[in-house]
Amino acid sequence: MHTQNLAKTLPDWHSKPFRLTRSEIANPLTVVKTFMTDFPLPEIRKTLNDWLSRVLISNAPDPLNYIWFREELERFMEACYTSQERTVEPLSRSSNFLALLGHELQGQLTGIIQALNSIGTHKQSDGTFSEEVNVYIDYIKMITLNAKTVYENMIASSVAGNGKLKILEEEMLVEPFIQSCIDSFSILSSLQNIRIDRDVFMPPGIKGVTDFVKLRQIFSNLLLNAFKYAQPESYIIARAHVYGEKMILKVISRGKTIPTEKLKIIFEPYQTLDQVNAGAGLGLYICKQFTDLLGGNIEVRSKKGLTAFSVTLSFSSVKLDKYVK
Repeated sequence: MHTQNLAKTLPDWHSKPFRLTRSEIANPLTVVKTFMTDFPLPEIRKTLNDWLSRVLISNAPDPLNYIWFREELERFMEACYTSQERTVEPLSRSSNFLALLGHELQGQLTGIIQALNSIGTHKQSDGTFSEEVNVYIDYIKMITLNAKTVYENMIASSVAGNGKLKILEEEMLVEPFIQSCIDSFSILSSLQNIRIDRDVFMPPGIKGVTDFVKLRQIFSNLLLNAFKYAQPESYIIARAHVYGEKMILKVISRGKTIPTEKLKIIFEPYQTLDQVNAGAGLGLYICKQFTDLLGGNIEVRSKKGLTAFSVTLSFSSVKLDKYVK
């Protein structure tokens, strides 16, 4: 009875009982992983070559078929090793999700504690605080914003990895929304002495229907990334244009030119441009995931110290209303 039930779960092409157990049939990748751990590819190639030599020496019938089979088998093995290398790494990283989240937030919280301690040193004899405290308060606001972004990126990347992202659409006036996204970086702009130049062009009163939560995270991540790598005392251009039913977001900053090899993988998870400013490496990954989900496209160009990220999005509907203040 056990054998009959097992046979029902096997594919039509099997001609003999499987060597795999029930658990291995349910998760065959574990067998692939074990095999590749125990048998390195060079060792497999050597074994196949030894077998081929024996076949040719023994004058076995139709050696060309064996040669063809060996070539295809070797291609199959190479494909297994390549696919396993691509799938195992993200799984191992996702298993460290909580550790990575804790590490990222710890740095932000440490900065907040240091700023609060510094505020305490500016307390005057009458119990009030000197004006220098305002700098530390602004610093706390900036770090809190960074911590919130880190947290949102980590949670979003976990959901994206499970394929459970959803679009929650709402209708909203676009221009005030874009301005609010840029406004949230005014403190960071002041503290880092990096100017934000706004280039917001759209007809007054224009409304869009999209997932504005995800849209905010896309724009915020691009701006935060620009501040990370921008040259001191330089500028960042925050651009938002609406043409018909298309919105184009662009963030341009001056700093180091991104190498070509980095441009190819910059939207993959856990990729950072350098170790000094490195975070979890999820901001641009989330930008790509959310842009794809909203049916848009994201690109990056970097040349002669100027780096430009461009996002093109479609609204499900865009209409002109008379703007009411």
